[in-house]
Amino acid sequence: MKALVFDLDGTLVDSTLDIAAAVNATLEEDGLGPLPPERIRTFTGYGAGELIRRAFEAAGGTATDGRIARYLAHYQAHPAEHSTLFRDAGEALPALHELGVRIAVCTNKETELSRTVLRALGIEDAVDAIVGADDTPRIKPDPAHVLTALEAVDAAPDEALYVGDHDADVEAAAGAGVPCVLVEWGPARVPEPRRIARFAELVG
Repeated sequence: MKALVFDLDGTLVDSTLDIAAAVNATLEEDGLGPLPPERIRTFTGYGAGELIRRAFEAAGGTATDGRIARYLAHYQAHPAEHSTLFRDAGEALPALHELGVRIAVCTNKETELSRTVLRALGIEDAVDAIVGADDTPRIKPDPAHVLTALEAVDAAPDEALYVGDHDADVEAAAGAGVPCVLVEWGPARVPEPRRIARFAELVG
């Protein structure tokens, strides 16, 4: 295995509280909400546009490009105040990197925003490439996003493993021809692929 490709939110990072705070600040500006963080979590996985569309629909409003931009501004102002790493990500990713495994993050979040979160949580140096929503014309579940991440770490699909938490991750990895495992705390409904409880399981 030459490379590991990780999803970010919901896989490596529990960002629900920061995302929910930005969503609810955006809703509040239109006299809507707030929505519970756990409900907002169910809207994630398909990028900021879909997140805000679902949130406004749930709160009785309508999403617009301006409201998506306002959400991003709120989130960029406070991207990692309450976010935490899942399980042993802080130890396992540096260990994998030290072993020579190339590590990419493939996320529907914007690239520099993702970099800010990884830096704040102390694992930016273990990541060789971040391919966010603004680095590819088509985001997950489109497999082109995963293939772009593989190109960034100079790996072929059969030289890599994808690690995610969401049905969108499974679909994107399958389309790209990359084997996939899921973290056990994710919401994916598919019975397979294999699920892991800790990232240390990838070291072996």
